[in-house]
Amino acid sequence: MPGTEESPDSNSKKLILMVPSAHVHKISALIEEVERSVVQVQIDLELNSLEDAFIKIAEADIKKEEEKVKELHMSPEDEEKAMRDYFEFEGRQNCCQKILVVTKHRLLLFYRSTT
Repeated sequence: MPGTEESPDSNSKKLILMVPSAHVHKISALIEEVERSVVQVQIDLELNSLEDAFIKIAEADIKKEEEKVKELHMSPEDEEKAMRDYFEFEGRQNCCQKILVVTKHRLLLFYRSTT
């Protein structure tokens, strides 16, 4: 059937085919042909759930994000230049250092007020 593809979940003992909904009407003929041709066969039919669809969409989104990250990968030289630019613009004091200074200052004020 056109558009039918093998699922990545298939293995040597289990073939899983994904059939587009436009070809669902052809499935019964396919099953009859397989049953005539293969002596020992077990055929199970499943419809994709809404959860399956969401998982497929999420996997596609994750793959796109991974590709974007690969495109944005910076060389060590570019990273170093970016850090120099950041320090020039922001200064060397980072957020943790700022919190530490404020906390230390407040502790000193608290200590002075209790003594």
